[in-house]
Amino acid sequence: MSDYFLIDELVCSVNARGELMGCCIDDDDLAASAKAYLRRIGVPEYPSLQAYSEQRQAEPGAAADGGA
Repeated sequence: MSDYFLIDELVCSVNARGELMGCCIDDDDLAASAKAYLRRIGVPEYPSLQAYSEQRQAEPGAAADGGA
């Protein structure tokens, strides 16, 4: 579960190619449960895609273009 994080209430991960992926959960109850679980285990949360991108660029060893 450490591969997952939240961006603006959306469950996201980065795939093997380094691409940001949003997880589509069609069932509202399941989506709420997934977000609650991820928060409970302490995954990172970002208020926006911009905040996520800025954090990634600030990480040591991050690509100059933010990995995009």
